Amino acid sequence: MIKISSAQIAHGLNESNGYKQIFINLNPLNPLNPCAIFLFICIEKSIMKMKSLPSLLLFCLLSFSCFSQKEEKKKEEPKPERSIAEDAQRINLYQQMLNQTQSGNREGIMTTIDLRYEGTIGTPMLSNEWLKGEVVFTDGKRTKEVTLKYNLITKEILLLRSKGDSIAIYPYQLSGFIINDTKNNISFPFVKFDKFKTEAGLLPTTFLLPFYQGKTSFYKHLSKKFVKASYKGAYSVDVRYDSYEDNSEYFIFKNGGEIVKVKIKKSDILEVLADKKSEIEAFIKKEKINFKQDTDVSKVLAFYDSL
Repeated sequence: MIKISSAQIAHGLNESNGYKQIFINLNPLNPLNPCAIFLFICIEKSIMKMKSLPSLLLFCLLSFSCFSQKEEKKKEEPKPERSIAEDAQRINLYQQMLNQTQSGNREGIMTTIDLRYEGTIGTPMLSNEWLKGEVVFTDGKRTKEVTLKYNLITKEILLLRSKGDSIAIYPYQLSGFIINDTKNNISFPFVKFDKFKTEAGLLPTTFLLPFYQGKTSFYKHLSKKFVKASYKGAYSVDVRYDSYEDNSEYFIFKNGGEIVKVKIKKSDILEVLADKKSEIEAFIKKEKINFKQDTDVSKVLAFYDSL
């Protein structure tokens, strides 16, 4: 408790700035003490009126004494102990701050979460559904009425077992397989090719889908590619999702073993069949061939073989 003698008060009142001295002496640590402020106002008024000063000072000193005792009690209260987990968390936070500082980051620890990413669109499979089919192994054995999925990126065939799980059949184990999409009335009879050159490079083993087989053959290499999202950086295209996109290619096998990669358009087909170009052009015009249809391209090749 802070003690102030009457002599000090009297001395302070005799000074032109006495109330200021009392104010400071009462609470040197906290100039915003409400008791001190109250005393400041009252002494100022008392100096002017010089009435009831003893009672006023007694009230203020008693108030301040109570406040000081509360303050001392507060200081004596022990701080709660932190748990080991809390200490470990603080140490970890300090280590993060230290690492940030050492790496040149002076702005503190700030984690930014980018919520623009929207996930993945599409599938690497021929179909997400399990479809009925048939598998032909390299030793000639056939497994009919099996349930299959075909991965167009890895060229892996998945076979659904009766237990509910699936096993992978690798391309080197097969000579071909058939997948039947009964819902869309489409059949995919895949034929195996080894050391086949595609846009993705030389494939040790892959499967092609034949649209027409004769002296000249027409195949489609069903394939997909994985395209990552692009929305970060100055040169991004603001695509916020990963996707599996079609990457299929078409090939014409000419009589004599030449394999030509083509785009399904009139100019490419005529270039491959240039030795009978005039006849082919007349046939295309007469039959109103639509080069967006794989079956129509097959008609052109069948006519070419008939010449």
